[in-house]
Amino acid sequence: MDDYATDCYGNPIRAPDGPFNLLMPAGRITLAPDPLPEDCFVRPPYQFNQVMEDGAVPIRSNLGTELELWELLRKYPGPQFMEYQGAVMKDGKVVGLCFKKFKEYLHDSLSRPENDWDYGSVLTLLGKPVEHMQELGFAVNVVGPKKVMVTDSDSGSIPRLAFLDFCQPPGISIHRNQEDAPFTSSYRNDEISLRLMRIYLGRMEEKRKPGETRHEEPINISGRIPRLEENTHKSANKAVFKRL
Repeated sequence: MDDYATDCYGNPIRAPDGPFNLLMPAGRITLAPDPLPEDCFVRPPYQFNQVMEDGAVPIRSNLGTELELWELLRKYPGPQFMEYQGAVMKDGKVVGLCFKKFKEYLHDSLSRPENDWDYGSVLTLLGKPVEHMQELGFAVNVVGPKKVMVTDSDSGSIPRLAFLDFCQPPGISIHRNQEDAPFTSSYRNDEISLRLMRIYLGRMEEKRKPGETRHEEPINISGRIPRLEENTHKSANKAVFKRL
């Protein structure tokens, strides 16, 4: 009989590429290197409530929810995601997720007036992981500058989606904490979130100091936003996007 994986609160971790209630055998989880490499960071847990199909509202951790998705992305990789290196286990429970070390948050990078980002390209690049998750049947729901990390490459800095804590199939109700109202996962939320990112990027462009921008005129932040299908589920409460 298989041993099934649980998060740090003892909740079962579900396999994302099967029926919604299918549990994930512990043997299917990618384990983080032991000892952990120096060029990595480990994301610790936090808890939130999630309304399940049967109406139950268990306390779950972001580790359980995100682990399912990062394992799915190992099977079906997509562009502009952080490099997931596996789960950190203790006493048979997932206590952290290991990723390749990042340079900084996108928000911090953009906040420096001397930054050399092409703002239109940032928006286009961030649309790619959103499209990929939709192809896999998931809405990301919240994409913001504090959910994106920056890594270095030979061609320069690259923005990568690093947090999938709100990512769920359309129709799932999510209640993360008492500060934010419950909302329902939907593809429409992705479109709203990317439009808010466009506004944010435009404001950051305006803050660049004269003479230090890479454009003589302020650019029009018009990176492509994916054309998303409408769905019939309740839209997210806009309060959830205040974290942008």
